[in-house]
Amino acid sequence: MNDKSKKLFNLMSLRSGYNPWFSGFELIGKNWSEQDDIDVELSIIIPVFNKAKIIEEQLRCLLSCLTKRAEIILIDDGSIDNSSKLALNLLSTFDCPFTILRTEFPIYETACDCVGLEISSGHYICELQSDIFLNDIGFDLKLIDSLEVNEFCSVSGRGGHSWSYMFSFWQKLIAFLLGNLKFKDISSSGFSVGRLGMKVFDNKVILDCSSYSVDTNNRGPWMTSKQVISEIGFLNEKEFFLGNDDHDFNWRGFKKGYKAGYVNVNFNSYFEDGSTRQKREGVNLDIYNWLEKNKKGTQKLCWRICSYIG
Repeated sequence: MNDKSKKLFNLMSLRSGYNPWFSGFELIGKNWSEQDDIDVELSIIIPVFNKAKIIEEQLRCLLSCLTKRAEIILIDDGSIDNSSKLALNLLSTFDCPFTILRTEFPIYETACDCVGLEISSGHYICELQSDIFLNDIGFDLKLIDSLEVNEFCSVSGRGGHSWSYMFSFWQKLIAFLLGNLKFKDISSSGFSVGRLGMKVFDNKVILDCSSYSVDTNNRGPWMTSKQVISEIGFLNEKEFFLGNDDHDFNWRGFKKGYKAGYVNVNFNSYFEDGSTRQKREGVNLDIYNWLEKNKKGTQKLCWRICSYIG
């Protein structure tokens, strides 16, 4: 058994650690990790929840836009439809290694991404949300080049902004009065980039270039590398479960001297397809409420940034 198979076996044997409902993972389809001769430069992690209606189209779009040899790591996060089966049927028709893991009860995106990071083989790792339909051949090379040429800790194809975007009015006021955000002039000369991008203030960027230097960025598609992870660590699943784990990652990179990046990637994403916008009910709602109560990372992160003296 090789190292990756061992990691996968240990991961599947785990029966606790995410939430009180978690009961382990099921491997769907072939175990590609058993093969030692698979050489991939890029791993793509896709958390999925109830995406039977769109998963095949989403995967086709992804595979048609890849230029690098990549492995697909799909985490079925407690779907009650046949998302896993449809993904397996589709991926089996393509010549690419893939891993599909399914858990009976949701663990949410941060933990799903960390599972993918744990078993990934590629030097580069891309997180792609399951409601994104790519329309950009070579998007993978575009993200990799932006990441490496600019020495970013992460690069997003969705958007980027300054830390001030995250703050409430009172946090901004306190930070202003204390003078603790003197490392940047908050939004006074900012401009927006990205589909969901807010204030980006680094006016040293050249507007006709494809890459923008930002403080932090948004997941989906979002890329980092094994080298950066070795310095910064994984996404923080102990304190986050759904949002702002990307900002926490970039904050840790920021304190080590990294910037984050944004480069435009063309894709379609429809509001009604987003997993986080689906109605929660039953055990899904119970798990969400438990996670929201027990993981306070977003609040802590905002105050860490707000009180930071640059």
